[in-house]
Amino acid sequence: MRTYSSIILTLFILSIFSFVIILKLDSKKSSTPFYYFPNGFIANTSAEYSNLLGKRIYISQVSFSEKQFKSTGESIYDIYIIDKNHDFQILSVNFTDKTKWKILYDFLPFILLSCISMFVSIWFFLQDRDIHIFFLFSSIASAIFSSFIVLAYNDLYTPFYFTLFLIPCFILNISFRLNGQEISAKWIVVEIIFAFILSFIGYSEKEDPLIFENLTNFAIYLILIFSFVFIIIVLYDLLKYGSGFSILLKKLSLVFSIILISFLPFWIFNYDIGIFQNYSQNILFVSFLLFPVLFIYGTYRYTFIPVQLFFSNSLTTAYLISFFLLMYLTFYFLLTTFKPLFFHHIRSAFNICYIFLSMLLLPLAKEKLSDWIDYWTFKRNQKLNHSLKELADLISNPISLKGTISSLISKIMKTLEVGKIIVLIPGERFPKMELGKISLMRIPFDSEIWKYFSSEFQITVTSYLTYGVGIRESVYEFLRDLEIQLAYPMISSNGKKVESVFLVGEKLNRKNFSLGELRYIKECTRFANLLLENYTLLNEEVEKKKLVRELNFASIVDNIIHPLNDTNISGIGLSYLAIPAVGISGDYLEIVKLSETKMLILLGDVAGHGLGSGYIVSAIKAITRQNLKADLNIEKLFSQISDFLIERYSGNEFLTLIGGIMDIETGIFSYANAGHLPLIILRKSKEVEVVSESQRVLGIRHTQYDLREIKIFPSEKLILFSDGVTETFNKEEETYGEEKFITFLKENSEKSPKQIVTLLTHELKNFRNGVDISDDISVICISIENLARPLK
Repeated sequence: MRTYSSIILTLFILSIFSFVIILKLDSKKSSTPFYYFPNGFIANTSAEYSNLLGKRIYISQVSFSEKQFKSTGESIYDIYIIDKNHDFQILSVNFTDKTKWKILYDFLPFILLSCISMFVSIWFFLQDRDIHIFFLFSSIASAIFSSFIVLAYNDLYTPFYFTLFLIPCFILNISFRLNGQEISAKWIVVEIIFAFILSFIGYSEKEDPLIFENLTNFAIYLILIFSFVFIIIVLYDLLKYGSGFSILLKKLSLVFSIILISFLPFWIFNYDIGIFQNYSQNILFVSFLLFPVLFIYGTYRYTFIPVQLFFSNSLTTAYLISFFLLMYLTFYFLLTTFKPLFFHHIRSAFNICYIFLSMLLLPLAKEKLSDWIDYWTFKRNQKLNHSLKELADLISNPISLKGTISSLISKIMKTLEVGKIIVLIPGERFPKMELGKISLMRIPFDSEIWKYFSSEFQITVTSYLTYGVGIRESVYEFLRDLEIQLAYPMISSNGKKVESVFLVGEKLNRKNFSLGELRYIKECTRFANLLLENYTLLNEEVEKKKLVRELNFASIVDNIIHPLNDTNISGIGLSYLAIPAVGISGDYLEIVKLSETKMLILLGDVAGHGLGSGYIVSAIKAITRQNLKADLNIEKLFSQISDFLIERYSGNEFLTLIGGIMDIETGIFSYANAGHLPLIILRKSKEVEVVSESQRVLGIRHTQYDLREIKIFPSEKLILFSDGVTETFNKEEETYGEEKFITFLKENSEKSPKQIVTLLTHELKNFRNGVDISDDISVICISIENLARPLK
């Protein structure tokens, strides 16, 4: 498909060239057997005068001889020739009438080379989407073709100067491009303006041979200087990084190709090449034929990653400037063709007015074009906008970093229809978080890959790095192996640091991304970056609280695994554990001594943890303390707590609660379970009894709760716990689970409550193996040592 497109576009360009040639050619034209520029420089000759290439003539003398030829018909005249050593010689020249076909024949090498260069430029654009190489070859094609018109018909000076000054600019761009660096579109805008200004000067003063010579010499020396820079950069990379034999040949072929179109023509035109002088035109023709062949070989590297084009603000400006230039050439062509005398009189005023209007309209046109592109490629796309709304909802209601990132990436992949999306983060970010199967990739902070990305604030296109060596070659291979097409930097909120990189793989249909999809990806990187920044802030806050918690952990544990002084009752053993996930616990733990033989025990779990759940726990404690002042009734207490949650939070906050009164005289625990985890009894027979019966969770509906009774015999233990125990996670994202917990209790059933709680603390810590606590952990362990009244 690309080949057909290339052929069609090439034929279209060639047809335009042919149309211009037909319009501009006269049926007959008197001429010398050689063709020269306005400064007398001979740039094309017939075969018998090939030794004159690069020499000069006196234009005034040749013009006088042409007038004599037209009036008298005499064809042979003596003219002065200035050779390359600035010596004079007299040469007899035969003037002839040349038809347009004879002129076309004389310039056939020019036309052929122009077509080949244009074909190569289109091939690079369609094959690799490489806009810089496309501009280089199209500029060379245009310069060759316009020099043909200037030499043969003294016309088309504007495109001649314009493309002549663009060539050194694009040689410089290519020198960085082949080094694996992207060229800012801002530079392209400056280069186009630079070339346009000089071409305008050259066109306005085209009758002045001195201006022509100064401008062309300036352009030629720019070509030589930037070609030299090109060669130095290529050889420097080759020497610095070293490469295999294949890369060595490619780099040397690039160097040789630039020499063929810059230094070799300059040497042939300006210096005597001895016995090769008669073959100079053939040498030049072969060198310009070899240039695209060597250049293609030097730049060719097969890649599975297609090239992606972008519309940035600067590039939009470049396109608009190119459009205004094209319009200028169109007006110029029409006026010189159909109203030549009229245009001759208004030419200066027309040029000034056109430049003024272009500068005036450019900002407005840029704004309108950007809005138009944004509307037609992004805002009208319901699929992309609907997906962004879903992502916004996802970010505003995150479940966890892993879960939210996974959902985010899944939705983006589905919308873009890409094979993969990866968020690349440096190793120092979230160092303790296990990535598991989510699409986050950690890379060493000091690796050369991350050093490259941390310094790149612009989008990296994998194919742009195709020709790079050194670190850019490493980045290219890294992205290619991952089958990544685009790398978007995720920049910090202050705009000074690259925090992460959003890597986007190829589309499943192997096509390029549309402009709307590129805008969508940019918005997605903002969402992902916002999520990671929020998690970073949360992580920093948690780390601070962890530090405080760990500083006091030893003393806290020492306190919580011993029965409190005001809960000491003769004949009962009591220990408990209460560790919050963050600073304020969402678990409600209450142990109150009611009398010398009775104790109130409550353990609940508010949905969530942190400040909000901590407030609810405080409110529930206040309700409990209020009930303690009157005759305590467990059924009434549960109902009051449930009614409070319903009235205050309208059914949006819930509490699971288990608790009751332990009577030491009888060993009976009278309790209610409102949707909490089962209580566990460690019997003397080492059997573990799990009592799962429960009632409705508090805070849903007004409910009357019933008491249950269970008997505890001496040396047996009653265990109440929250889901923070069984839902403790390790690095493999496995939970501790109820099965492991029961096994632990069986193995330690004969130990005291204090020993059981202490061992459980270490058990859970070892299981987490450095993973942060994700939920509040609470455990109450009670044992009956002896009964005040024997049980029947």
